Amino acid sequence: MNNKGISTLAGLCYILPMLFITSSLFLLSTNEQKIDLLAVNGIKAQYAAESALERTIYLLSTETFIYDDIKRQADGSFITYKKTLFEESWQEDEEQLSAAVYLHFFNYEDSYFTLNAVGNAGGASKRITVYIKEKEHKLSVIRWNYHEE
Repeated sequence: MNNKGISTLAGLCYILPMLFITSSLFLLSTNEQKIDLLAVNGIKAQYAAESALERTIYLLSTETFIYDDIKRQADGSFITYKKTLFEESWQEDEEQLSAAVYLHFFNYEDSYFTLNAVGNAGGASKRITVYIKEKEHKLSVIRWNYHEE
């Protein structure tokens, strides 16, 4: 009687599930690393967007002529007015980060506008919208909205 075929079949029945389990664990660990990296990059992107917003709000509140020029240009617009106020790109830990802030008027008479900041870091992107009211060169933040980009 020839037992070589049965031994080979028994060996394959043992090796194939082990290969499947090993490859599954390997894929699980690499996906886990990607998810962790994306979460960290998402936090970096959010910090970049928040930092750009804070710098822009500070600039608008201290340099009143900038807001006056924007308001004067926006009053000539028919529907909406959108302007890029801040753009920056930098390297951090061998990774490219960037942030941009856009101003968008939506109520000219009462000086309501939004600042939209977009932060990017390593494939992750976050957007923050701040609703602001201006009165006599004083900026009042109405609300902050956080968005996934």
